[in-house]
Amino acid sequence: MGSWVRTITTPFRKACTIFGPHKDGGGKKQTQQRPNSAAVVQHVDAERAKLHGEVMACAYDDVQVMWSMLDQARIRDLSASS
Repeated sequence: MGSWVRTITTPFRKACTIFGPHKDGGGKKQTQQRPNSAAVVQHVDAERAKLHGEVMACAYDDVQVMWSMLDQARIRDLSASS
């Protein structure tokens, strides 16, 4: 029973890290250099593309529907902030 739960929840956990609010370093020291914002955007886009591939490979239609809902919400947020 655990494998199908993991199959469904793993893409959602990954999506939460990509689409969710970003936190500043948590408890990390402030002396660390902050990464270049263009590099961060490029990394997030690469992770999103990788996750998109995993979601589309998932056999459960619910997972793909949830992905499309998250993606549409992200597009609306991006267009509203521009």
